[in-house]
Amino acid sequence: MKRALKDSDKPKLCFVVSAPMTAVAFLNGHIDYLSGEYEVTVVCNFDGTEKDISKNASLKNIRIARNISPISDLKAVYSLARFLKKGDFQITHSVTPKAGLTTALAGWLTRIPIRIHWFTGQVWVLRSGPFRALLKNIDRLIARLNTSLLVDSLSQRDFLIAEQVVNPLKARVLGAGSISGVDTERFRPNAELRRKTRDELQITDPSATIILFVGRFNHDKGIETVLKAFRRQTLKSNTYLLLVGVDEGNYLPRIPDLLGAAIEKFRYISFTSEPEKYMAAADIFLYPSLREGFGLSVIEAGASGLPVVASRIYGITDAIIDGETGFLTKAGDVEEVCDRLELLTGNQQLRENMGENARLNVLKLWQSSQLERALLEYYQVLRLPPVGTPRKSKGKIK
Repeated sequence: MKRALKDSDKPKLCFVVSAPMTAVAFLNGHIDYLSGEYEVTVVCNFDGTEKDISKNASLKNIRIARNISPISDLKAVYSLARFLKKGDFQITHSVTPKAGLTTALAGWLTRIPIRIHWFTGQVWVLRSGPFRALLKNIDRLIARLNTSLLVDSLSQRDFLIAEQVVNPLKARVLGAGSISGVDTERFRPNAELRRKTRDELQITDPSATIILFVGRFNHDKGIETVLKAFRRQTLKSNTYLLLVGVDEGNYLPRIPDLLGAAIEKFRYISFTSEPEKYMAAADIFLYPSLREGFGLSVIEAGASGLPVVASRIYGITDAIIDGETGFLTKAGDVEEVCDRLELLTGNQQLRENMGENARLNVLKLWQSSQLERALLEYYQVLRLPPVGTPRKSKGKIK
């Protein structure tokens, strides 16, 4: 039987994220699993949701602005470097671009032995001109300053290598991809939850088909495609559209004009900590995103037994077997999305077969326990100096 490590014997691991919800959504399971071997700290901006971060982690509030802000960003680098040096951390592990840049600079300055960044999608893919070049070069700097890199999908890794952003020898994907995988007990077909949630949504017709989108309402996530496709699709069958997420792009005031008569079969839920309720109630998951690192909601839907219609872009192609667990469509192609939705809304047996295939695929590749073990194994093969080994900073940080 393996001896439990004393706190004083544990290497110190620091996760850095811009917002607490990133830790809640992706890291809580990892923190719990790693806490037996590492002393875990999470650095983020406190906004109230940090209370939901695993109790197995210590918390440190450092303001890391989401948008580019040179003065604020320099302050964040300095504050983080001081904290890392004083805490004598052996590993830094960042998620999301701004946290990645801040941590890469602070970790390099303080000579943290193991510096890891997790790439989860590229904002610059849909940008152009000097701003695209700036964001891309920031990713290159993050990749260069870190000692190791993780990418949350195989197709994204291929893209980053082709774009000469990452060194293929440094960049790894855990298992079949994603950061945290899926809790397949939480996300599963559930007849009782389906009935209850449909009652709450006032959709009581048992023959009704619900098309579900879960995500941020903005251009990059393909919300225009969702609305245009549903406006056409609802005229052909008894279908409802359920949108779940935060309206970042201020689409809700325009919904009546965008949907027209289809507004009668539209339902909206703001941010929820229980997306499994709405996946249990739905019949089809629609996710025509224009850019994605992996698309966790795609495999959550698959675990819930839903066929998925999503874009054929890197990140999403890893999560869907086209024609077996769902359909891949050209990004932004409303006509192709409508064709696939028409196939699924008109054929219950096809929906059920694809949904069963999708759940089996998630059970095989993306259970959260698989990813948690994989991350621990990844850490264990990295060379760490003994706890307490002194090191010199790159500069004078007091």
